[in-house]
Amino acid sequence: MTKKHWFYKTLFSYLPIFFFVTSTLFLIFFLAFSEHIKETALQANIVFGEQVSQAIDNYLKPIDQFITKEIVLGDPFRDFLNRQNHNAYTLYEVSHKLNHFTISLPISSVYIFHQADELVISNNMVTHLQNFTDKDFT
Repeated sequence: MTKKHWFYKTLFSYLPIFFFVTSTLFLIFFLAFSEHIKETALQANIVFGEQVSQAIDNYLKPIDQFITKEIVLGDPFRDFLNRQNHNAYTLYEVSHKLNHFTISLPISSVYIFHQADELVISNNMVTHLQNFTDKDFT
């Protein structure tokens, strides 16, 4: 009986320490694993954001190059941007080219703003800036 009494006394004196150490180690492991999961998720989000940014850049770069080439080399755009007084034919040509952009490129609307006379030409209308619906953006 004394052997068992000594055993139980020893067991009950060290058992709380065992549970405390085990619980502490489990908590430390859980917190470290949780922190590792957060860092991994953050890195995955950064990589995903870079991939999306690169995909958008790759999608928009040919559109930008095409429109820039047309504006620089196209006579209607040069005439519209360099002159103060615009005749109806120049305005029609510019509007027609912009309409061609929306048909041939994956864009829904495009417009050009001439700051000197505050004239806005889109693919389907010619108007002054005060009548333009996106004047705050322009």
